[in-house]
Amino acid sequence: KQFEVYRAQGRHLRRRKPFGYVGGADHKLVPDPDNWGHALRVIEELRSVGSFSGVTNRLPDWCPWTPAASNLQAWFCNPAIRGHIGHHKTPGKGWGVTWAEMHYGQHPALIGESEWQELAELLKRRRNNFAKSVHAVHGLTGLLQCSSCGHRLRLKIRSWLSAAVFDTQP
Repeated sequence: KQFEVYRAQGRHLRRRKPFGYVGGADHKLVPDPDNWGHALRVIEELRSVGSFSGVTNRLPDWCPWTPAASNLQAWFCNPAIRGHIGHHKTPGKGWGVTWAEMHYGQHPALIGESEWQELAELLKRRRNNFAKSVHAVHGLTGLLQCSSCGHRLRLKIRSWLSAAVFDTQP
């Protein structure tokens, strides 16, 4: 019951705090004086680079926090950086996580909600250049033939991966 009371008050109940925040009075998140500037710069880097992996490659140069790209994505998707506290999330991390309970405007935000939405659209954009050129590669289907066995080159497109896989079956 005490956790229900704390959740209703918008308290952060997890031991690990998102990068850029520390625990303050009454379990509220407050900006970390040492890392707040770094967290703001991470968001600016995400905006300028446009990919999680690109930013993680740059972080060791200037930031004390060096996460993997998937952990940076989980941090970006955490509602805490927008000033909200979420409870009872679905398993996993990243874009697919949903929160059953959300308390809005509980602490200072690193990024506003509308800015976050715009940046999220940029970061969700497909980056696989090969997937865009599938039609050009598709023109080779049936034209290339193995000199030893005579099999023709086929192209299988798996839409759920957006990748092309070459197969040498007749």
